[in-house]
Amino acid sequence: MLSFIFALFLSPSALATPNCPEVSGVVKEVIFLKEDDCKLAADLASTFNTMAKTFGVAPEVTLVVGGPMDNASFDNGHIIEVPYRMAFFGRYGQEYPVSLLSLITSAAHEYGHAIFHEYLKKSLPREFGSLLKEMEDISIRKERILKGATDETFSDDMKKLLTSPEYQRFTSLSPYSEFYADVLAVFNANDKSAMLSALYYSEMDTFQYNYIRMRDFEGDPDPRWENLMYEEHSKLAYTRAYVGKELWPENAEQAGHIADAIVRAILQVAKINLDQGATPDVENANAQLITELKRIH
Repeated sequence: MLSFIFALFLSPSALATPNCPEVSGVVKEVIFLKEDDCKLAADLASTFNTMAKTFGVAPEVTLVVGGPMDNASFDNGHIIEVPYRMAFFGRYGQEYPVSLLSLITSAAHEYGHAIFHEYLKKSLPREFGSLLKEMEDISIRKERILKGATDETFSDDMKKLLTSPEYQRFTSLSPYSEFYADVLAVFNANDKSAMLSALYYSEMDTFQYNYIRMRDFEGDPDPRWENLMYEEHSKLAYTRAYVGKELWPENAEQAGHIADAIVRAILQVAKINLDQGATPDVENANAQLITELKRIH
C-alpha cells in the first residue's frame, strides 16, 4: 500500500534503534516504534536484499517497525513501515493474527514499490523527476521527526504536493505500481497465490475474499466480481492471470528477466497514456498491457 504514513506521527516517540548487527544491505536504518525485534528486521532486510539481487535494482530504505496493523506501507520516499505483528481486525474489534510469512510477503510488496520508483526516476524524469524529489525530501523530514527532531515539519508541504497536478498524474500510475509490486512479491515467494495468502483470514466476508482474489496470479478472476476491479490494487487482475499462465519463471534468473520485461511494458504503456492524457478503463488497461507484454517478451 502506498501511503504518506500519517499514523507514524501519532505513535509514541520512537524507541532508540538497538544494535541489529544482522541487518545489512539495502536497509540502512531501523526504527522501532513499539517493540524491538532485530530478528524481524533481519528477516525483512534479507528479503529485500534477495529482491534487489534478483531484480537488479537496489533502492536503500529505512525500515520502521510499528505496532500491530493489518498492512505494511511505503511512503513514496524511502520509508517502509511494517507492524511488528500483523493482524486483521473484524468489524466488532475481533483480532485475527496472521503468519510471519504473510508479513514478509506484504513487506516484499512494499519494497516492490520502492523498486518501481527507481524505474520511474530513470525512465520518466521529465514527467515525475521533480515530484519524486519532493516526496523524498518529505520522507527525509519524516525520518528526522521519528528520530526525535522537534524543529521539523512537513505537513503543509505535503498538503500542497497532494493537490498538485503532478501528483494527480502520478496517481494515474497507481494500478501499474500495485501490479508490479505484486509481481515482485509473488516471484520472490515463488508462489502465484502469495498475495492472496498474505491478505487472507478465515473470518473475512465474501466481498473481502473476492476483492483480494483479484490479486491472485493463479487462474482467471471471477467475472461476476468485475465491479471490484475499479480500484488500484485490483484493476489489472486479468494481467495478473496472464502472467501466471504465460510468464511464470522457473528460477530466480528467469524471474529477473521476466520482471524486467514486465516493467518495460508498463513504462511503455504509461508513457503513451501520459502523453495522451488518457486513463484507460479496466478492459482497455488490461488489454493494452497484455498486448505490450506479448510484444516485448
